Amino acid sequence: MHGKEDQLRGWRRWLTPSFADLFFITLPVWLFVAPADGWRGLLGDGDTGWHIRTGEWVLAYGTAPRVDLFSFSRPGDPWYAWEWLADVAMAGLHRWGGLGAVALAAAVVISLFALILLRHVIWSGANGFVGLMVTWLAIGAASTHFLARPHVFTLLFLAGGLWLLAIDRKRQTPWIWAMAPLTVVWTNLHSGVFGWIACLGLWFVSDVWVAWKTGIQVRARRTGWLLAACIAGTLVNPYSFELHRHVFSYMRSDWIRDMVQEFQSPSFRSGNMRLFEILLILGLMTVAWRLWRDRRFTGETLMVVFWAHMALGSVRHVPIYALVAAPLIASELTGAWRRVCRHSPRSSLGRVLFDMGAGLGRAMGRSSAWAALALAAAAGFAGHLALPGNFDPAKFPEAMLDRHRGELMNARILAPDEWGDYLIYRAWPEQRVFIDGRTDFYGPRVGNEYVRMMEGKPGWNRLLAAHGFTHVLCPATWPLAELLKTQGAWRLADSDRLALLFVREGGSETAHLLLGPGTAESKEDKAPR
Repeated sequence: MHGKEDQLRGWRRWLTPSFADLFFITLPVWLFVAPADGWRGLLGDGDTGWHIRTGEWVLAYGTAPRVDLFSFSRPGDPWYAWEWLADVAMAGLHRWGGLGAVALAAAVVISLFALILLRHVIWSGANGFVGLMVTWLAIGAASTHFLARPHVFTLLFLAGGLWLLAIDRKRQTPWIWAMAPLTVVWTNLHSGVFGWIACLGLWFVSDVWVAWKTGIQVRARRTGWLLAACIAGTLVNPYSFELHRHVFSYMRSDWIRDMVQEFQSPSFRSGNMRLFEILLILGLMTVAWRLWRDRRFTGETLMVVFWAHMALGSVRHVPIYALVAAPLIASELTGAWRRVCRHSPRSSLGRVLFDMGAGLGRAMGRSSAWAALALAAAAGFAGHLALPGNFDPAKFPEAMLDRHRGELMNARILAPDEWGDYLIYRAWPEQRVFIDGRTDFYGPRVGNEYVRMMEGKPGWNRLLAAHGFTHVLCPATWPLAELLKTQGAWRLADSDRLALLFVREGGSETAHLLLGPGTAESKEDKAPR
């Protein structure tokens, strides 16, 4: 009898929606429906385009590419498509439902990341009000990188991994070893897996210190074996250890930090960076309090300090800092509030709110079938969600390319790197680009030549001739645009509010001589790499 009652209670609990379910369902509305740019904001980066085309190539040939597919500036040079598995997923979604399906899937992954973070924060002992506030701060700070790109998988996997690690620290669970095979998948989705390795390494340092001070080595051995297993998992990729060498050289490159905005230090002028600033102050204050109380660093505090340092050096790491710091901040703020309430009457406002928050925390501490039902509904009614069918025409030169489709096919075009991503999406393999968003591939030589031409620095004309450009497609803000207007060899063929199109006089003949007829995709290009 009791068994049936327990079973019925379990089903009732599973079918009754929780506050966490409500959070998960309403989050996409707040992030992607209510804002002015809506779902299209997820497609604000042209990199999505070349990721889709890479995935299509992998699906066609059954292997990850090893040489460049997209450029005429470095054709056939070695290239590490380190996110090939995410590219395949994006290509599959694109086949199913176009760019709208890609954007919807990214929104789902982001929402799952936020749900896991909230559950982790509440599990850590946070009061419901505190946990919700800190989670909103973390989501707002991380929103700077809410884009339909492979890095959203790192947010999801890291959120789950850190929560699972925290559970294992409190009570050892065999589930922690699932992170080793998941690391294999993660490695082929996004290079952010090395952030997970860094977090494990910091915990291992903390455990080794404790073992040295106390002689208790069990925890250090467990963390060490987990770290070793996850490192081994990162070697299971098409490029083996060459991927590690490439990623680390990429992350250390001063040229990349100077060239790519997301690798530069954050500017605290935007709304999400102000939220990061609040989290940064709260996180460092929490670490200081923990150090004063415990007289030592723990894995948690080491992670907060490490990722605070990384986030101040590169805005790309802000979401990881928010994810790492939120549970610790919420737990300590709750502890401080609890200590204040101990000396307050039960009828005081602070005590009443704390008790209400405790009940709210219990309501947020579980999920039900409604989250899965929401996912199924999103997939089933995707056609009614006003999902974007293309990239933002206010940001990418869609109209210009439509007007000159035939003329630009097979041309050698100098365009902004982000428009290069868009050109790959629209017209590859017929259209090749000089540069796109793969800064790790192009490197300083091509990158510096690109900047020199864009800014009209000495030698720009020689570089245009050396690369055989037949067209320049650029915004009016480029210094090069003003220089080309004074050059008899170049003609302004078209302009609109977004772009200018310059044509080299005799450009079509030049393109024919440089490229040859029908060279959009040679037999060599079609072969698997």
